[in-house]
Amino acid sequence: MNDKDERKHDAMILQSFHDKMMKDTRLTLNQ
Repeated sequence: MNDKDERKHDAMILQSFHDKMMKDTRLTLNQ
């Protein structure tokens, strides 16, 4: 895996983590 692919992979992980955080926050706010 070259450096560019690794950065892309990290960005995808961060994106999915961010999406999960946003969903959790929304659920918390709606309670």
